[in-house]
Amino acid sequence: MSRQTNPFNSPLEAGIRLAFLLVEAYPRALSLDHLVMLDHILVHTTDFDGPESVHPASPYRIAEPYVRRELIQRALVLFRSRELVVELPTNQGFVWQAGDAAAPFVETLTTRYHRLLRVRAHWTVSKYGDTPELTLAATMGERVVSAIGIEVSQ
Repeated sequence: MSRQTNPFNSPLEAGIRLAFLLVEAYPRALSLDHLVMLDHILVHTTDFDGPESVHPASPYRIAEPYVRRELIQRALVLFRSRELVVELPTNQGFVWQAGDAAAPFVETLTTRYHRLLRVRAHWTVSKYGDTPELTLAATMGERVVSAIGIEVSQ
């Protein structure tokens, strides 16, 4: 009996998105938390006043950053094993940077989806790549909550 693997919501799919983000951010290195948030923005650019999202809107997307963390960790480990990303120690913990093979790898991805993803990754990093994590988390909370129509009392 053969066992099929679903490529959606897999470390491979997330790793490809991370490769696009890290190539755009290079030479900057980003923390796991920053990557989790940027990956969420990359998938839901419309929620952040960006270009049309490449993935459909989900009514459950407010919870995605919380469940996405483990997937992003697994993707980073997979892509590190292929030298597409590198893990660098800092005084604040580990950060991640595009590896030498990352840019050539993403250049080989030429489907319509990947071209759209590249544009969204450029927009995401240009707009939010330098945003401090706490500020980005607050921005995500406000925008994701308003995007799904929940009113937050202040």
